[in-house]
Amino acid sequence: NRGGGGGGIAGLIAAVDLARARAGVEVSVFEAAVELGGRARTQKVGGFSFNQGAHALYAEGGFCAALRRLGVVPSGEGPKLAHASAMQDGRFERLPVSLGSLAATRLLSVSDKLAFGRIQSTIRSADRQTGSFTDWLDTQRLSPRLRSRPAP
Repeated sequence: NRGGGGGGIAGLIAAVDLARARAGVEVSVFEAAVELGGRARTQKVGGFSFNQGAHALYAEGGFCAALRRLGVVPSGEGPKLAHASAMQDGRFERLPVSLGSLAATRLLSVSDKLAFGRIQSTIRSADRQTGSFTDWLDTQRLSPRLRSRPAP
């Protein structure tokens, strides 16, 4: 018997769980990117660290609990977001990390700012949601900018 999945953090946890639960089952991990880890990776360029995804979401909750259960002790700390920026059209723009910075950012239109606020509210009350977050996002009318994902 064989099982398989992607090489992101969820796929890696699932592969370890499957291998431990079903002795004798060969587990394969298939990953399209050059490295494992998916959005839990950090790329270092010119002395700067670029998160490939929202690492701070892993600090507490399901992924962190699963990693600890597997004997992995995540290291690091939450990001210092006071001056967090993103590059758009060749210039740095303030990332929306608080209500004030959401209002001030030039990364998003007014309607995108309102939608982003709804998304953040939903994330904070995720224990009340049913289904996956991706399924919920699919029901929202989000602009391409809000719906886009970073390149692997």
